[in-house]
Amino acid sequence: MLSPGAAIDRLAEPGCSRREDLIIGSKVANAIPTQPLGRRIVTAAQIVARRAGPPQSEPLVLIHGIGASGRIWDPITAGLAVDHDVIALDLPGFGESAPFPDGVASVPALSDAVARTMDDLGLERAHLAGNSMGGWIALELARRERALSVAAFSPAGAYNWAEALWGRVVGALIRLGPALLKPVLPRLLRGALGRRALLWSTMARGERISPEQAAALVATLTRAPGFWSAWRWLFAHRLEPLPRLEIPIVIAWGTRDRLLLPRQAKRFAELVPTARPIELAGLGHVPMSDDPEVVAAAIRSAVNASHERVE
Repeated sequence: MLSPGAAIDRLAEPGCSRREDLIIGSKVANAIPTQPLGRRIVTAAQIVARRAGPPQSEPLVLIHGIGASGRIWDPITAGLAVDHDVIALDLPGFGESAPFPDGVASVPALSDAVARTMDDLGLERAHLAGNSMGGWIALELARRERALSVAAFSPAGAYNWAEALWGRVVGALIRLGPALLKPVLPRLLRGALGRRALLWSTMARGERISPEQAAALVATLTRAPGFWSAWRWLFAHRLEPLPRLEIPIVIAWGTRDRLLLPRQAKRFAELVPTARPIELAGLGHVPMSDDPEVVAAAIRSAVNASHERVE
Protein backbone atom coordinates (compact mmCIF):
# COMPACT_ATOMS: atom_id res chain seq x y z
CA MET A 1 0.00 0.00 0.00
CA LEU A 2 1.09 3.57 -0.61
CA SER A 3 1.59 6.30 1.93
CA PRO A 4 -1.16 8.97 2.04
CA GLY A 5 1.00 11.44 0.15
CA ALA A 6 1.96 8.90 -2.51
CA ALA A 7 -1.67 7.89 -2.85
CA ILE A 8 -2.64 11.49 -3.61
CA ASP A 9 0.20 11.76 -6.12
CA ARG A 10 -0.92 8.49 -7.72
CA LEU A 11 -4.41 9.88 -8.24
CA ALA A 12 -2.91 12.70 -10.27
CA GLU A 13 -1.16 10.34 -12.64
CA PRO A 14 -2.66 10.12 -16.12
CA GLY A 15 -4.81 7.05 -16.57
CA CYS A 16 -4.78 6.13 -12.89
CA SER A 17 -7.83 3.94 -12.27
CA ARG A 18 -6.71 1.29 -9.80
CA ARG A 19 -7.73 1.79 -6.18
CA GLU A 20 -6.27 -1.25 -4.45
CA ASP A 21 -3.13 0.58 -3.35
CA LEU A 22 -4.86 3.72 -2.13
CA ILE A 23 -5.17 4.44 1.57
CA ILE A 24 -8.56 5.80 2.52
CA GLY A 25 -8.03 8.53 5.11
CA SER A 26 -10.19 9.48 8.09
CA LYS A 27 -12.94 12.10 8.18
CA VAL A 28 -15.28 13.35 10.85
CA ALA A 29 -17.82 10.69 11.80
CA ASN A 30 -21.56 11.30 11.90
CA ALA A 31 -23.69 10.45 14.89
CA ILE A 32 -25.35 7.04 15.02
CA PRO A 33 -29.12 7.39 14.48
CA THR A 34 -31.01 6.94 17.73
CA GLN A 35 -33.83 5.08 15.96
CA PRO A 36 -33.34 2.12 13.61
CA LEU A 37 -33.82 2.87 9.95
CA GLY A 38 -36.14 0.98 7.63
CA ARG A 39 -38.91 -1.49 8.35
CA ARG A 40 -38.52 -4.42 10.70
CA ILE A 41 -38.98 -7.83 9.11
CA VAL A 42 -38.91 -11.37 10.49
CA THR A 43 -38.06 -14.01 7.89
CA ALA A 44 -39.30 -17.59 7.73
CA ALA A 45 -35.88 -18.53 9.10
CA GLN A 46 -36.75 -16.43 12.18
CA ILE A 47 -34.08 -13.86 11.45
CA VAL A 48 -34.91 -10.29 12.43
CA ALA A 49 -33.70 -7.63 10.02
CA ARG A 50 -34.20 -4.00 9.07
CA ARG A 51 -34.79 -3.26 5.40
CA ALA A 52 -34.51 0.15 3.77
CA GLY A 53 -34.15 1.53 0.28
CA PRO A 54 -35.84 1.14 -3.11
CA PRO A 55 -37.23 -2.43 -3.36
CA GLN A 56 -36.22 -2.78 -7.02
CA SER A 57 -32.61 -1.70 -6.46
CA GLU A 58 -29.69 -4.07 -6.02
CA PRO A 59 -29.72 -5.86 -2.66
CA LEU A 60 -26.99 -5.18 -0.11
CA VAL A 61 -26.85 -7.45 2.95
CA LEU A 62 -24.97 -6.15 6.01
CA ILE A 63 -23.57 -8.79 8.40
CA HIS A 64 -22.41 -7.78 11.88
CA GLY A 65 -19.70 -9.25 14.07
CA ILE A 66 -19.69 -11.12 17.36
CA GLY A 67 -21.59 -9.41 20.16
CA ALA A 68 -23.21 -6.85 17.87
CA SER A 69 -26.46 -6.63 15.92
CA GLY A 70 -27.64 -5.23 12.61
CA ARG A 71 -27.86 -1.82 14.24
CA ILE A 72 -24.08 -1.56 14.26
CA TRP A 73 -24.48 -0.53 10.60
CA ASP A 74 -26.89 2.33 11.42
CA PRO A 75 -24.29 5.07 10.74
CA ILE A 76 -24.13 4.09 7.06
CA THR A 77 -27.55 2.55 6.36
CA ALA A 78 -29.33 5.76 5.33
CA GLY A 79 -26.66 6.74 2.83
CA LEU A 80 -26.48 3.29 1.26
CA ALA A 81 -30.27 2.97 1.15
CA VAL A 82 -30.51 5.88 -1.30
CA ASP A 83 -29.79 3.50 -4.17
CA HIS A 84 -29.63 0.02 -2.63
CA ASP A 85 -32.10 -2.39 -1.07
CA VAL A 86 -30.26 -2.57 2.27
CA ILE A 87 -30.89 -5.49 4.64
CA ALA A 88 -29.16 -5.25 8.03
CA LEU A 89 -29.83 -8.51 9.84
CA ASP A 90 -29.37 -9.84 13.35
CA LEU A 91 -27.54 -13.17 13.25
CA PRO A 92 -29.03 -16.06 15.27
CA GLY A 93 -28.23 -15.53 18.94
CA PHE A 94 -27.59 -11.81 18.51
CA GLY A 95 -29.79 -8.74 18.59
CA GLU A 96 -33.45 -9.70 18.29
CA SER A 97 -32.94 -13.02 16.48
CA ALA A 98 -33.43 -16.25 18.41
CA PRO A 99 -30.37 -18.45 19.01
CA PHE A 100 -29.79 -21.78 17.33
CA PRO A 101 -31.63 -24.61 19.13
CA ASP A 102 -28.35 -26.50 19.61
CA GLY A 103 -26.49 -23.31 20.58
CA VAL A 104 -23.59 -23.80 18.12
CA ALA A 105 -22.90 -20.41 16.51
CA SER A 106 -20.21 -21.46 14.03
CA VAL A 107 -19.38 -19.55 10.86
CA PRO A 108 -20.72 -22.37 8.64
CA ALA A 109 -23.99 -22.48 10.62
CA LEU A 110 -24.34 -18.69 10.62
CA SER A 111 -23.59 -18.63 6.90
CA ASP A 112 -26.39 -21.17 6.42
CA ALA A 113 -28.70 -18.84 8.35
CA VAL A 114 -27.83 -15.85 6.17
CA ALA A 115 -28.28 -17.95 3.03
CA ARG A 116 -31.72 -19.07 4.25
CA THR A 117 -32.59 -15.45 4.96
CA MET A 118 -31.63 -14.52 1.41
CA ASP A 119 -33.76 -17.40 0.14
CA ASP A 120 -36.73 -16.20 2.22
CA LEU A 121 -36.33 -12.74 0.70
CA GLY A 122 -36.06 -14.10 -2.83
CA LEU A 123 -32.40 -13.13 -3.23
CA GLU A 124 -30.27 -15.56 -5.18
CA ARG A 125 -27.24 -13.27 -4.84
CA ALA A 126 -26.55 -9.93 -3.17
CA HIS A 127 -23.78 -7.49 -2.46
CA LEU A 128 -22.39 -8.42 0.95
CA ALA A 129 -20.64 -6.34 3.59
CA GLY A 130 -19.45 -7.88 6.83
CA ASN A 131 -17.46 -6.87 9.88
CA SER A 132 -15.21 -9.20 11.90
CA MET A 133 -17.07 -12.54 12.16
CA GLY A 134 -19.53 -11.08 9.66
CA GLY A 135 -16.66 -10.52 7.22
CA TRP A 136 -15.75 -14.20 7.43
CA ILE A 137 -19.42 -15.10 6.85
CA ALA A 138 -19.53 -12.83 3.79
CA LEU A 139 -16.45 -14.56 2.36
CA GLU A 140 -17.97 -17.97 3.05
CA LEU A 141 -21.12 -16.94 1.18
CA ALA A 142 -18.94 -15.75 -1.70
CA ARG A 143 -17.42 -19.24 -1.78
CA ARG A 144 -20.98 -20.55 -2.17
CA GLU A 145 -21.57 -18.16 -5.09
CA ARG A 146 -24.18 -16.10 -3.22
CA ALA A 147 -22.33 -12.76 -3.55
CA LEU A 148 -22.31 -10.09 -6.24
CA SER A 149 -19.46 -8.37 -4.39
CA VAL A 150 -17.93 -8.48 -0.92
CA ALA A 151 -16.61 -5.76 1.38
CA ALA A 152 -15.11 -7.37 4.49
CA PHE A 153 -13.98 -5.13 7.34
CA SER A 154 -11.37 -6.72 9.63
CA PRO A 155 -12.65 -10.21 8.81
CA ALA A 156 -11.90 -12.94 11.31
CA GLY A 157 -10.13 -16.17 10.43
CA ALA A 158 -6.56 -15.18 9.51
CA TYR A 159 -4.90 -15.18 12.94
CA ASN A 160 -1.97 -17.28 14.12
CA TRP A 161 -2.12 -19.01 17.49
CA ALA A 162 -0.81 -16.01 19.45
CA GLU A 163 -3.24 -13.62 17.75
CA ALA A 164 -6.10 -16.07 18.34
CA LEU A 165 -5.19 -16.17 22.03
CA TRP A 166 -5.15 -12.36 22.08
CA GLY A 167 -8.56 -12.33 20.42
CA ARG A 168 -9.94 -14.78 22.97
CA VAL A 169 -8.69 -12.70 25.89
CA VAL A 170 -9.80 -9.35 24.52
CA GLY A 171 -13.13 -10.80 23.38
CA ALA A 172 -13.77 -12.19 26.85
CA LEU A 173 -12.88 -8.84 28.42
CA ILE A 174 -15.26 -7.08 26.05
CA ARG A 175 -18.09 -9.36 27.15
CA LEU A 176 -17.27 -9.46 30.89
CA GLY A 177 -16.03 -5.87 31.26
CA PRO A 178 -19.44 -4.18 31.70
CA ALA A 179 -20.36 -6.57 34.52
CA LEU A 180 -17.01 -6.12 36.24
CA LEU A 181 -17.35 -2.34 35.90
CA LYS A 182 -21.02 -2.21 36.88
CA PRO A 183 -20.55 0.16 39.87
CA VAL A 184 -18.86 2.79 37.67
CA LEU A 185 -20.38 1.92 34.29
CA PRO A 186 -22.95 4.76 34.21
CA ARG A 187 -20.20 7.30 34.96
CA LEU A 188 -17.96 5.83 32.25
CA LEU A 189 -20.75 5.99 29.69
CA ARG A 190 -21.52 9.63 30.53
CA GLY A 191 -17.98 10.87 29.95
CA ALA A 192 -16.26 11.08 26.57
CA LEU A 193 -13.00 9.72 27.96
CA GLY A 194 -14.90 6.95 29.72
CA ARG A 195 -16.57 5.86 26.49
CA ARG A 196 -13.27 5.97 24.66
CA ALA A 197 -11.69 3.76 27.35
CA LEU A 198 -14.64 1.36 27.52
CA LEU A 199 -14.74 0.88 23.74
CA TRP A 200 -10.96 0.94 23.23
CA SER A 201 -10.74 -2.50 21.60
CA THR A 202 -13.46 -1.99 18.99
CA MET A 203 -13.54 1.73 18.19
CA ALA A 204 -10.74 4.21 17.71
CA ARG A 205 -13.12 7.09 18.51
CA GLY A 206 -15.55 5.73 21.04
CA GLU A 207 -16.09 9.20 22.46
CA ARG A 208 -17.91 10.23 19.29
CA ILE A 209 -21.00 8.19 20.08
CA SER A 210 -23.50 9.40 22.67
CA PRO A 211 -23.89 7.89 26.16
CA GLU A 212 -27.25 6.43 25.08
CA GLN A 213 -25.73 4.83 22.00
CA ALA A 214 -22.83 3.41 24.00
CA ALA A 215 -25.26 1.98 26.56
CA ALA A 216 -27.26 0.33 23.76
CA LEU A 217 -24.10 -1.26 22.32
CA VAL A 218 -23.13 -2.59 25.76
CA ALA A 219 -26.64 -3.98 26.32
CA THR A 220 -26.64 -5.73 22.95
CA LEU A 221 -23.26 -7.27 23.71
CA THR A 222 -24.02 -8.50 27.22
CA ARG A 223 -27.44 -9.92 26.34
CA ALA A 224 -26.38 -11.90 23.27
CA PRO A 225 -26.99 -15.60 24.02
CA GLY A 226 -24.87 -16.62 21.03
CA PHE A 227 -21.73 -14.81 22.17
CA TRP A 228 -19.84 -17.56 24.01
CA SER A 229 -20.64 -20.22 21.44
CA ALA A 230 -19.39 -18.00 18.62
CA TRP A 231 -16.37 -16.89 20.70
CA ARG A 232 -15.30 -20.50 21.35
CA TRP A 233 -15.69 -21.53 17.73
CA LEU A 234 -14.26 -18.41 16.12
CA PHE A 235 -10.81 -18.48 17.66
CA ALA A 236 -10.43 -22.24 17.30
CA HIS A 237 -10.81 -22.23 13.52
CA ARG A 238 -9.24 -20.58 10.49
CA LEU A 239 -10.60 -19.43 7.16
CA GLU A 240 -9.94 -21.95 4.40
CA PRO A 241 -8.44 -20.39 1.26
CA LEU A 242 -10.99 -19.31 -1.31
CA PRO A 243 -10.71 -20.19 -4.99
CA ARG A 244 -10.22 -17.40 -7.49
CA LEU A 245 -13.68 -15.82 -7.66
CA GLU A 246 -14.98 -13.66 -10.48
CA ILE A 247 -16.47 -11.02 -8.17
CA PRO A 248 -14.93 -7.92 -6.57
CA ILE A 249 -13.74 -8.51 -3.01
CA VAL A 250 -12.45 -5.75 -0.77
CA ILE A 251 -10.58 -6.50 2.46
CA ALA A 252 -10.55 -3.30 4.55
CA TRP A 253 -8.67 -2.99 7.85
CA GLY A 254 -8.44 -0.21 10.37
CA THR A 255 -4.89 0.70 11.36
CA ARG A 256 -6.07 1.06 14.98
CA ASP A 257 -7.81 -2.30 15.20
CA ARG A 258 -6.93 -3.65 18.65
CA LEU A 259 -8.94 -6.87 18.49
CA LEU A 260 -7.86 -8.41 15.18
CA LEU A 261 -4.47 -6.83 14.65
CA PRO A 262 -3.88 -5.06 11.30
CA ARG A 263 -0.97 -7.32 10.33
CA GLN A 264 -3.52 -10.09 9.73
CA ALA A 265 -4.67 -8.23 6.63
CA LYS A 266 -1.56 -9.31 4.72
CA ARG A 267 -2.53 -12.99 4.99
CA PHE A 268 -5.62 -12.44 2.88
CA ALA A 269 -3.40 -12.08 -0.18
CA GLU A 270 -3.03 -15.87 0.02
CA LEU A 271 -6.41 -16.73 1.55
CA VAL A 272 -8.40 -14.63 -0.92
CA PRO A 273 -6.12 -14.17 -3.94
CA THR A 274 -8.50 -11.87 -5.84
CA ALA A 275 -9.10 -9.52 -2.89
CA ARG A 276 -8.23 -5.83 -3.05
CA PRO A 277 -6.77 -4.45 0.22
CA ILE A 278 -7.84 -1.11 1.63
CA GLU A 279 -6.17 0.42 4.67
CA LEU A 280 -8.53 2.47 6.84
CA ALA A 281 -6.18 5.03 8.36
CA GLY A 282 -6.87 5.75 12.02
CA LEU A 283 -9.96 3.55 12.28
CA GLY A 284 -10.70 0.70 14.67
CA HIS A 285 -12.13 -2.80 14.54
CA VAL A 286 -15.71 -1.57 14.11
CA PRO A 287 -15.08 1.33 11.73
CA MET A 288 -18.70 2.21 10.94
CA SER A 289 -18.90 4.55 13.93
CA ASP A 290 -15.36 5.87 13.56
CA ASP A 291 -15.93 7.13 10.02
CA PRO A 292 -19.22 6.22 8.29
CA GLU A 293 -18.34 7.98 5.02
CA VAL A 294 -15.12 6.04 4.56
CA VAL A 295 -16.79 2.69 5.29
CA ALA A 296 -19.65 3.45 2.89
CA ALA A 297 -17.12 4.43 0.23
CA ALA A 298 -15.30 1.11 0.62
CA ILE A 299 -18.58 -0.78 0.18
CA ARG A 300 -19.49 1.28 -2.86
CA SER A 301 -16.07 0.64 -4.39
CA ALA A 302 -16.79 -3.10 -4.35
CA VAL A 303 -20.32 -2.61 -5.69
CA ASN A 304 -19.13 -0.29 -8.47
CA ALA A 305 -16.40 -2.72 -9.45
CA SER A 306 -19.05 -5.40 -9.99
CA HIS A 307 -20.84 -3.05 -12.39
CA GLU A 308 -17.62 -2.40 -14.29
CA ARG A 309 -17.09 -6.13 -14.77
CA VAL A 310 -20.57 -6.53 -16.21
CA GLU A 311 -19.97 -3.67 -18.65
